[in-house]
Parts: sequence; structure tokens; C-alpha cells
Amino acid sequence: MLTYVESRDFIHGVVVAPGAPSINHLFFADDSFVFMRAEEEECTRLKNILQAYEEASGQQVHFQKSAISFSKNVDLDLQSRLAALFGVERVNKHKKYMGLPTEVSYSKTEAFAYVMDKTREKMKGWKDRILSVAGKEIMIKTVVQSIPTYVMSIFELPKHICNELHRCMAGFWWGDSEKGKKIHWLAWERL
Repeated sequence: MLTYVESRDFIHGVVVAPGAPSINHLFFADDSFVFMRAEEEECTRLKNILQAYEEASGQQVHFQKSAISFSKNVDLDLQSRLAALFGVERVNKHKKYMGLPTEVSYSKTEAFAYVMDKTREKMKGWKDRILSVAGKEIMIKTVVQSIPTYVMSIFELPKHICNELHRCMAGFWWGDSEKGKKIHWLAWERL
């Protein structure tokens, strides 16, 4: 529907490079990004398209979970009016899409700190349990190593974060605790 109405010049997507086709949406599962001009007429058309979609499919758009962001060139009053038209929150930028940061131009350490936080949080609950060597290996390979896999399929993680992940896994493997580190009998790379 969006491509059809764009072909009729009812809405206008964004062009990311000279000669490139315009993009008016990104859809994945139940996540969506819609790109268009910040004009009341286009927003009204999009709202009508979404209503037609809801009626045809029986699905509903959750405007309470939705947000709208604008180019820095759009007047703040217009931004507020367009957000009110949709009944959504206006944000300066979307922090994440599908669990990944939408912008990594700032500190990579800050952008990917959540990977370490998630890893530590998972492993914190396991430290109290008595696990066999096989149990520890399974937990590391199936849970801990899967946490950064999705992120690493898109972005290159900074080396210090990879080193910190290794350090956490080694500490869990050898049984380190708040009381102190235990002897690491073999280099982590050789395990």
C-alpha cells in the first residue's frame, strides 16, 4: 500500500544517495519504520492508510508503543502537531530497532554496554548454583555466547568488550566470586 501511494505521489519516502530509489518503509516482523515528509497532508494520508490496513487485516497499530522522530530541519511546533495527529510520542531519535542501536556514531562502549550488562545479569544468577563442568560448558556455549552473536552479525564489537566477555566467561568457568578469583589452570583460548 505504501509503495502504491508513493508511486502516485501521495507520500514521499527518503532517498539515501543520488540516483538511489526512495525508501518509504522498513518492515520486519512486528517492527516498522515509515519515512515521509513532515507535512500534515502526508501524515493524514498515512493515518488513513493505517486505518484501512487495520480494517482489512483485523490487526491494530499500537500507537501507545509507537514514536515519531523528525529531521533537525523541522520546526518544533510542526513536530508536536504531527505527533498529536498520530497520538504518538515525539522523540529526538530512536535508540534501538530490533534490539540494536540505530546510531553508533557516538561511543561504541556506550552503544554496546548493554551486551555486557545482559551477559553479567545472566551469569549472576548462575554463580549461586552448583553446576558440573558439563553444566557450565553448556550454559556458556548456549546462553552466554548467544547474547552477542546477533549484535556481532551486524556490528563489529570493540575489542575491549570482547575481552571483557571472555573475562566474564573465564571467571564463571573457574568459579570466581566477589570473595576473590580462583586459579585459572589453563588459558581460556585452550579450553
